[in-house]
Amino acid sequence: MRTLSKRNHKENEVRLSIAERLQSAIADHSLLTEVPEMCVPYSVRQVHGGKLTYFNFKLAKEMGLIPQNHDEKITKELEEAILNQFNVRIINEYDRIHHTHFKSEDIKPFKCFATRYLQLQHKNKQGRTSGDGRAIWNGEVSYKGKTWDLNSRGTGVTCMAPGLVEAKTPLETGNEDYGYSCGLSELPEIYASSIMSERFHKHGISTERILAAIDNGKGLGICVRAHQNLIRPAHIFRYLKLNDYYGAKKLLSYCIKRDFKNKKIDFNLNHKNAFDKYLEHFTNMFLDLCALTYHKEIFLWLDWDGDNILIDGGIIDYGSVRRFGTHHNKYKYDDVSRFSTNLDDQVKKGKLTVQVFAQLVDFVKTGSKGKFDSFSSTESVKKFDERFQLKLREYFLHDLGMSTVSIKKAIRWRGQKVEEVYELFQNLKLKKLTKEQKTVDGINQWPALNMNYFLSDIKKILQKSNNISLKKYFADFAEYSTLEVDRSGDVEEMSIFVDMLSSFQEELEQEFGYKGDFNVRLTTSAVLDLIGQVEQMPLSKYQKALTDCIEFGFIKEPKWITEVQKLYRDDL
Repeated sequence: MRTLSKRNHKENEVRLSIAERLQSAIADHSLLTEVPEMCVPYSVRQVHGGKLTYFNFKLAKEMGLIPQNHDEKITKELEEAILNQFNVRIINEYDRIHHTHFKSEDIKPFKCFATRYLQLQHKNKQGRTSGDGRAIWNGEVSYKGKTWDLNSRGTGVTCMAPGLVEAKTPLETGNEDYGYSCGLSELPEIYASSIMSERFHKHGISTERILAAIDNGKGLGICVRAHQNLIRPAHIFRYLKLNDYYGAKKLLSYCIKRDFKNKKIDFNLNHKNAFDKYLEHFTNMFLDLCALTYHKEIFLWLDWDGDNILIDGGIIDYGSVRRFGTHHNKYKYDDVSRFSTNLDDQVKKGKLTVQVFAQLVDFVKTGSKGKFDSFSSTESVKKFDERFQLKLREYFLHDLGMSTVSIKKAIRWRGQKVEEVYELFQNLKLKKLTKEQKTVDGINQWPALNMNYFLSDIKKILQKSNNISLKKYFADFAEYSTLEVDRSGDVEEMSIFVDMLSSFQEELEQEFGYKGDFNVRLTTSAVLDLIGQVEQMPLSKYQKALTDCIEFGFIKEPKWITEVQKLYRDDL
């Protein structure tokens, strides 16, 4: 394992090369000493021939990995340093059994590790076989009072990959005979993660962030990820399912210490009610997550096991994340052996996750695992629905352009009017044009109206003075408006909503200084289209193109802007 000195003096820091900065900053991860039983260590070897195609300069500076005055340009020195540190592959069980030969100079002097956690797609529901299947933890970085976890995806198949468990024998990296067995990552997936995660971060949504994308050829590569706490609820829930009191307490205590150190919470383990306060903190995070993702049409495949999500409600693993342009709350992904959850299920599963966490905290406090059903009446779970509905109304008012202070006043002083406007908006949002139908990758019921499109054009719509103008405008935000179906009822209901919203706007303007403004959404379809354009470019242009996608939502070439903007408002 690595034993690296800390260099804190500014004069030394200036003289360090980027390679030395990385080696100095990235330390052995504290999980290896505090909770070693959840870690599966792997020796790693250098992979040659890779290219650094994207680097997150803002994140790297925030983590202290590069000088603050470094130009936002990939230099030869930067590329060599990143490739040397992160372009690695694990020496896995297959390699060891078959005595695969690697040059001694390619084997790194440090080890990385994969972690164990619950995953519902595994037959064993106690987490004995599941965890990081194609990712490793590279270490942790501390800078200016914050600690970050570093993790790389696409570094080889581990002993916890679903395909390996299915095969019941170690598999060579790259093997595709079983589902989820190759241990590698595809470049489009990496670029999609880079764009979506950084766009979410820019809008205040907690998420993993992509530090670097490495192209290893043949459409494959490595994705380097960072967050201030990459622990998932599934990591801790595993100990609950195993009835391992000491493991559960150690990892929960670890999370409290980490979050206190990073100033995410204002209490530490010395507080007499530290575990209860962390349950309250967790509940609030997941309540916000469920309301935000439901309102913003972000599909996460959330489930009670706490996989595919971070312990602070941060978004991770963008391969299963979708962002819709309108309310596809009935969409389910077909994962061959089962269907995913949908936006409606996501809320229920979020509530169940809070209930599991309440059971976990009680287990840690008492040493005895109570029956799961008995925790449905805990204070945090009981208030989930009420707080969730309140959050939805707050997000709706925010999209109408109201400040946080104005929203609170409107709900308190105009609560009935808020309720009337929001309920009518929600009724229009939930209208369906079709029954359940098959899609290319699952099943869905198509919404009749794109109410997000409606909100983005709210100023124009409120200026429509008569019903004839509204009917004409209606076609612009109605889905499948060319189909021969009777839409007169929808138009009439929309007219009522517009009148009510117009009246409500006048009240808000007078009392709260309302100013309508709504940011259109960059959907998954738009992101995939952008990536298609990026991949047609020379490698030398990747960095600039991906940065443009993150900053502006499109590549800064006029011929693409109009086309991509159309996709902002797509349905899937």
